[in-house]
Amino acid sequence: MIEQQKQRIEMEITKQLDDLDRNVLRKMQADMHDCAARCCKDTVSSMDTVQQCVERCSVPAQRAQQHVETEINSFNSRLQRCVMDCNDTIKDKVLDLSSRFFKSREIKSKTFFLDGA
Repeated sequence: MIEQQKQRIEMEITKQLDDLDRNVLRKMQADMHDCAARCCKDTVSSMDTVQQCVERCSVPAQRAQQHVETEINSFNSRLQRCVMDCNDTIKDKVLDLSSRFFKSREIKSKTFFLDGA
């Protein structure tokens, strides 16, 4: 059951990332390459100037990629904390049930000895 939930989450994340890539990131990359191509067509400027122009073209795409990575890391951290919290809750409930069970057995055991005496 847990594996199925994990796979479902991973599939949904992959679906969302693919959608983001198709609808946003690829256009940004195409724009970056178009911009870089325009820089390279500049036959008047120096090599350093053209290189700086190309580097400036890549900034928006790099920032977007960094933002996506930051959000993914943040989501993974929150998901991990959620799983840990659920595990703790389950452990607490199991310990509580086990404690109740042993107290109940202890009470029954004492009652049995008192009744039998």
